[in-house]
Amino acid sequence: MTERAVRETYAELLEDATAEMLDVVAAEFGGGLTGRIARSGAKRVTRELKREMQTQGTVVVDYAAAVVEGAPTDAHERQFLRMNPVYRRYDGPRQGELETELLAHLADLGEDLAPLVAAPTDDFWAALAAEYDRETAIALFERHFSRAKTFTEYREGLFPSERLGDRVIAIVEKGEERVLADVRERTAAAYETAGE
Repeated sequence: MTERAVRETYAELLEDATAEMLDVVAAEFGGGLTGRIARSGAKRVTRELKREMQTQGTVVVDYAAAVVEGAPTDAHERQFLRMNPVYRRYDGPRQGELETELLAHLADLGEDLAPLVAAPTDDFWAALAAEYDRETAIALFERHFSRAKTFTEYREGLFPSERLGDRVIAIVEKGEERVLADVRERTAAAYETAGE
């Protein structure tokens, strides 16, 4: 069972996403002192976000394991919402709609990870290559690591100003683009190793 491997790889990908976003912040504000100060300030702000993302990663894998076992998922759903960065910060009239969308995303993610959690190998990338064809695998990553659209869709209840919303969304988008570029390379390597 690759539950441990899925947990470790998912945590690593979330860590990479946070690091990429911090690099984007530094680049946005320039490479000199201003960029370093901005990155340092962003690091303090993203500490909580990083903790939330790591907890969410754990909840997602627990959810996928529950799907494999046919166990109830309600507690995982509640914890996922409690730790979701968008849901926690949203203060607008579309709370119910946001909750429905986030839970649908969790269900999709759980279903996509379930075959990997149940796979007989202890290597995440080998399990990915065994369970999904290359195009499907890349599509899964693109679907699950493209969350800037949620920030965009619910921006009016998230950001105090349009300018701040534009800046944050741009940073999230660029960070996600960088992570996805790395994931595409790693996925390609996994399928080459598997002989596909």
